[in-house]
Amino acid sequence: MFKKIFNCEYRAVLSFRIYSYIYYNISKGLGYILYQHSKLKYGCDIAPTAKIGKNFTIVHIGGIVIGRNSIIGDNCTVNNNVTLGMKNSNDTSMPDIGNNVYISTGAKLLGNIHIGDNCTIGANSVVNKSFENAGIPAKVIKKI
Repeated sequence: MFKKIFNCEYRAVLSFRIYSYIYYNISKGLGYILYQHSKLKYGCDIAPTAKIGKNFTIVHIGGIVIGRNSIIGDNCTVNNNVTLGMKNSNDTSMPDIGNNVYISTGAKLLGNIHIGDNCTIGANSVVNKSFENAGIPAKVIKKI
């Protein structure tokens, strides 16, 4: 645990947990200020209203954008330059990511899509359609 405190990826996730809690339970204004500070400090734009499950891991910090209505399940891993967001400015729907999902470098998941459990999203993939239990890109690699 002590070594994790020196890991900036861990601190970015911890910061999200803190400002998200403050946003919902104490003060939206203070939570938003802490969110802006964290965004500048760590280079990750993780909205305080995003729903992120247990054991969320960032492998490499930088360029990560997780939109305000995104849902991420338990035990998910995200690499750098990943975007979970809207298809266009008129659409407010965001991706819903299942449990045990690995999202590789540069992947873009856009719009109202659902990614099933135990999936791997390949590097620089653009995903704009839902799929269940599939691999790179939307190809079943192993059934569990």
